[in-house]
Amino acid sequence: MILFYNKKTKDIIGHIEGRVHDPLVVKGAKISLSDVPDKDIGKYVVPTKPKKINKKIVELLPDVPFADKILSFESDKSEIYKHRVKLNQNGEIVGFVKKSK
Repeated sequence: MILFYNKKTKDIIGHIEGRVHDPLVVKGAKISLSDVPDKDIGKYVVPTKPKKINKKIVELLPDVPFADKILSFESDKSEIYKHRVKLNQNGEIVGFVKKSK
């Protein structure tokens, strides 16, 4: 999954589904909004790791401490937009917080 978010508000503003993406897609993927300058739009490519059973890779899973949240986003796309990204001091995604109503 690739997530796009507003760096100022931390709102998630778009996503691309899937766990495997062509490197050209990853590099070129972007989203533009008329009311958000491109420089204020962040992109996060969720890293994955293989799940192996009997030494065979059966699927790729999110390789982040908040994998359960990514899996819930994948199963219910409406959940994505009910959350904001949580960033550390370096501007890296370290989790998600549910938006207040």
